[in-house]
Amino acid sequence: SLGVDAARREFYQLWWQHFKGLVEHVPLLACVKAEYLPGWDSSCLLADVLAEAMPKERVVGHGLHGPHRAELLLTVDGVAVKESFSRGQQKLLAVAMYLSQGAALFSVLGKHPLYMVDDFTSELDEHSQALLLSVLCDVEKQVIVTSLDKNPLLSLLKSHAISFECCEINSG
Repeated sequence: SLGVDAARREFYQLWWQHFKGLVEHVPLLACVKAEYLPGWDSSCLLADVLAEAMPKERVVGHGLHGPHRAELLLTVDGVAVKESFSRGQQKLLAVAMYLSQGAALFSVLGKHPLYMVDDFTSELDEHSQALLLSVLCDVEKQVIVTSLDKNPLLSLLKSHAISFECCEINSG
């Protein structure tokens, strides 16, 4: 389990570098702070934390500490993003996180992942849509995008002179 934590910490550092580089010119996202929390008080040995928690874990029926409880805490000015960002801002942040994760993976593996963005135009204003599209299409990436309303998306793709193929599903 310490190996899992070490690997997560290492990837977190790599991801964070790519994330900061991706959002440096996006004021809304550039002020986001991220903190990796391993799932237990890391100032203590995991074995000691688990031994101390065992009686309570038996009562509640699940593990309270350990690598399975790890999380990424995202804040802006000390306030959790989930409380301070609108749904559209959270979507933009989530996409930036996935893109920077893909960039981190590319730096290690030399291959881009397949990017899938569901309902591209929902909850994002036109500026955010254009920003997202420019990042998605800045290099040779394969991207699958869905949208309930194809007209704004097609206009955006055409205005950026992006090569694309379109498939429409009418029912089912």
